Amino acid sequence: MVKQVSSLRSLGLAPYFGILTPKDAATAIQAARLNALDLLSSAKLLHDQKHFNHSTALCVLALEEAGKVQILMSILTGVTGTDQSCESLWRAYRRHTAKTERFNFAIEIRAGVHFPEMEEEKLTEIGASGPTPEDLDAIKQLGLYSDCFKSPEGVAVHLPCNLDCSERSRVLLGEATVVITSLRDYTPDELEVWARHAAEARAKGISFRAAMKPLYLELLEKRYITEEQWSPIWNYLAKIEQQGTSIND
Repeated sequence: MVKQVSSLRSLGLAPYFGILTPKDAATAIQAARLNALDLLSSAKLLHDQKHFNHSTALCVLALEEAGKVQILMSILTGVTGTDQSCESLWRAYRRHTAKTERFNFAIEIRAGVHFPEMEEEKLTEIGASGPTPEDLDAIKQLGLYSDCFKSPEGVAVHLPCNLDCSERSRVLLGEATVVITSLRDYTPDELEVWARHAAEARAKGISFRAAMKPLYLELLEKRYITEEQWSPIWNYLAKIEQQGTSIND
């Protein structure tokens, strides 16, 4: 049997799987952020028109676009949570559930920013109570497509517009708004700093986590970031230090 060519390849669009320059990474990150905002705007319009199933589905799509930013940063710097290769990161970039793996962590971090007086235990609870990537993908599928499922009677026909998604749409819109509006663009010059510190850490045989302080200081000195922007990161690192939890290099 002849293997079919993917729809994108049939149009002459071959997916890229190589390394990223700071300039290319900056462009790709901006594209993901802007498209996430565009999808989120469409989700809000659909919610206002009471098309809750489609609003929910577009929220998930917006979150998937937002999740590309962290993956692109990992491709640029070579910093991952596992021994992933560059090619596997690109597969994650294009795989639905991989792009929302850090959604709950992002909610936990943003909650800490907006409510600094909130106890760590409560913040952790907020992060743990959110939907899994598989949950989000299922929500998207149910909101967009009709289907046939098994039932005691034989077949249960699913129609998206029959779903009661009003509350789910409202909650997910709020959470997606918090995550997506916190994203920002990066200049190629700033990303060059990120990539250089990551490369220096590998050359010295130290973890990127250990190299974060000099990275932070250079970004701060060059005014690419503010202390406020990085306070959630330092708070998170302090928390895992207290818990004695190790994170991968």
